[in-house]
Amino acid sequence: MIMGRLLVIVILITSLEWPAAAQEHSGVPRVVDGNTIIINFQNIRLHGIEAPNAEQLCEIDGESWLCGWEATNALAHIVGRHWVSCRQNRLNEGGVVGATCFAGNVLNINAWMVRNGWATAQNQTNARFLQLEILARQEQIGIWRTKYKNTEHLRHSINESTIQVR
Repeated sequence: MIMGRLLVIVILITSLEWPAAAQEHSGVPRVVDGNTIIINFQNIRLHGIEAPNAEQLCEIDGESWLCGWEATNALAHIVGRHWVSCRQNRLNEGGVVGATCFAGNVLNINAWMVRNGWATAQNQTNARFLQLEILARQEQIGIWRTKYKNTEHLRHSINESTIQVR
């Protein structure tokens, strides 16, 4: 009887699926756009944020503004030629890694992009990013210079050639 229970416990313990350790990616990145970097030939998307595509245009008072290029440039500026470490959060079906990345192991790049107005919180469940987005919106910095009312406008317009501000 004791051997039977012991055997069941051993089987249960050995059959448990332990979560795999988060994979790390590090190196000097190449910036693709405000959402994406490449480290050692691996595409890495900044997890939890949404920035305009590199070619995205926005409008301020009827004038076109290269908000996608500026978001890309902001990411390139903060990353510079620094060593970046990314902790993988997920891997999508296209092989693109979703990760939280740090410049110099100190600065959370994902959070920096949102706080400086170059990206929005990707979904409404990330309270930290939502708080950072609210601050950037209140200060009207980055893409919030366009004064659109909600981030859904940006997300739904991301494939259009121009985001129009109303």
